[in-house]
Amino acid sequence: MVLQEQDKKLLENINILLNNTHPLRKVVRKTPKGKVNIYYELSFHDRRVSADLLKLGLIPNKTYNMCIPKMPKELLRHFIRGFWDGDGNIYLGPRNKNFRSTSVAATSNKVFCEQLQQVIKEQTDLNFSVRKAHSNHTQIQQITM
Repeated sequence: MVLQEQDKKLLENINILLNNTHPLRKVVRKTPKGKVNIYYELSFHDRRVSADLLKLGLIPNKTYNMCIPKMPKELLRHFIRGFWDGDGNIYLGPRNKNFRSTSVAATSNKVFCEQLQQVIKEQTDLNFSVRKAHSNHTQIQQITM
């Protein structure tokens, strides 16, 4: 679990509640424009917790193995919103006269991206495309509009 610097105390409290002996890891990332962002990562290793999460439907290596699960249609938009929150982005470029570039994208495996493309088309009539993502992993695709 990774949270921004101002939420470090929350991760410290979770660490205490879990009786976790692993310290938080500080993660420093630079944006392309040179801004430095600081995050904190919580990790713990417990076989019982792992087994329980698997029983509840956790998907190991979800980026490579995930597909859209069967669920009631009325819950699908919530699932997609949660996915996009974790693995997607919406970018509004700088305003240039009367134009502003917009990018909507998410990254996952090819099967998931194609399923998501189909669901979005059926639900909204928006046309997203699926293409290879800028990644060293050949299985990773990006769905964009």
